[in-house]
This record gives sequence, structure tokens and C-alpha cells, in this order.
Amino acid sequence: MLQAGAKVEIPKGFDLSKVEKSLQSGLLEASHEYRADMESFVMNWVHKPDIMQESRGRSDGYAIQIFPTGDNLKFWLWVSFGVPGKTIVPVRAKHLVFKYRGPGISYAPKTAPGGAFGGAGKKVGPVKRFDGVQWPGIEPRKFEEVTIKANQKRFDKIMADALDRGLKAAS
Repeated sequence: MLQAGAKVEIPKGFDLSKVEKSLQSGLLEASHEYRADMESFVMNWVHKPDIMQESRGRSDGYAIQIFPTGDNLKFWLWVSFGVPGKTIVPVRAKHLVFKYRGPGISYAPKTAPGGAFGGAGKKVGPVKRFDGVQWPGIEPRKFEEVTIKANQKRFDKIMADALDRGLKAAS
């Protein structure tokens, strides 16, 4: 059996709590930027969810969580993670009746993949009757992935600067 160990000695006068406070401050600053980015996705939604943030120290480091919540959470989940398609058939009538111009050109959605906002969605075309239709679902916009990729370099810089400030203050 192989065993290894290391002992770290903290120099006298070195205040580790100042490093921790500086890292927590950096984490809070970064979480505000992530939150603002996520709020920008839902800025024009009628049924927008609340965006909450938590930052906390853990035994293995520090963590931030920014997440949608509230009564309108389901709308975020539908748009961000997508919804599989399904067949829609009439329940109380013989036919489905709606405006239809053709596949893929009868409706312009409010959002596009990647979180871009394109204005109000609308139905276009003449009124038609159908026995049933195939709803294609909602393509996932992957808001979380977009936010993480867009902010990763900034997050790394904020935390490196916070660590530098903390080490200088602790010495």
C-alpha cells in the first residue's frame, strides 16, 4: 500500500480569512453578471420566470448557482431544454381550424436558438381545416450553456483578481 501526505504551514501573520472574503466577493460579482445575462433572455417574455442566485463556500471550494424559479418556471424549462413533438387531433370537433400557409412558414417564434429575441410571434396564412397535425415541438435554446460559454473568461478573470487581492490583503 502506498501512502503519501503533505503538511502545509501557514506563515505567522497570514490572515486566511481575508483570502476567503475576497474570493466570496469575487464570486458574488461574477454571479451578478451571470444573472444579468440570464435575465436578458427573458426580458421581453410575458410569462417570465424569476431568476435567483446563490453563492456559497463549500468544503471543496466556492460555488454559485443562478436558476429560474417561480410560477413561470415551466416556460423557461420548455424553451431552454426543448419539448418533443407530438400529434395533435381534434377532441370536440371534426377538424382543427387555424391559419396555415405551409410547413415551417406559418408561424414566426419570438426566440431563436442561442437566446436571440426576434420580436412578437405571429400566425400567418389563410384559414384551413385539418383532421390532425404533427406539432414539431420546441427546439432547445440551451440558455444555460450559452450563458456559461459567454461568461467563462470573464468569470476566470474576476476570480483570479479576487484571489490576488485576497493574497495581498492577507500578507
